[in-house]
Amino acid sequence: MRRKGFMKKTRSFSFAFLAGVTGLLALGVGTEFSDPSNAATDISVCSVASSASTPTRVYVSNESSNDISMFQYVDQCGGFLDPISPGTIITDTTPFGIAASPDGSDIYVATYNVPAVSHYTVDPGTGALALEASHPTSGCCGYTGLTVSIDGNYLYALNVDADLIYEFSLNPSTGAMTPLSPATVTLPGGSGSQLIVPSPDGLHYYVSNLSNSTISVLSADPSGVLSIASVTSTPTPRGLAITPDGNF
Repeated sequence: MRRKGFMKKTRSFSFAFLAGVTGLLALGVGTEFSDPSNAATDISVCSVASSASTPTRVYVSNESSNDISMFQYVDQCGGFLDPISPGTIITDTTPFGIAASPDGSDIYVATYNVPAVSHYTVDPGTGALALEASHPTSGCCGYTGLTVSIDGNYLYALNVDADLIYEFSLNPSTGAMTPLSPATVTLPGGSGSQLIVPSPDGLHYYVSNLSNSTISVLSADPSGVLSIASVTSTPTPRGLAITPDGNF
């Protein structure tokens, strides 16, 4: 299945970094690396404080093998990844976006060929993931990027084929997902949406639309519901990042 707005690719990954059980999270922020031999592979690496008592954990969604790799980042200065047993956990077909709750207790994964957003809990002792629930949607395909709100109360997932953002509230105790009302926000047709990123204050969200060469700016109301505030043209945007102060 050829995905809307995507170039031919061999393999791609998405990363979530967690620093121990304190839940320090940097997802989609930091230094971005691109593999020139594979134009469709983008990896965001996030700088997270680490020490022997709070190991950094790394979770990687593997699109080709339909699983998540689990690692502990040992000695941040030297930098090597030590697999967390059992090494991987199976996902629905074609996992793409991956995000973590601010407290580091939950991981969320969006899949494309079997369109669903799945919720995994993080074992605080070992860092291993366990599947809690999967929320499928109708239709053939679609999920790409997703993000958790700054306060950890909401999750937003992009469905690239339906040109929709699916909105969920997150239970503060269990991390469980519940669709908001309305459950979706409609993006301009043929957007080819790739990533969704919140502003540092959590009041706005930015979506890169590869196919129609735009950035959508959305506002979040107090109940977490998004609405489109503006759309700006820019040539074929894929990656997206906001400075920590929110000014750029």
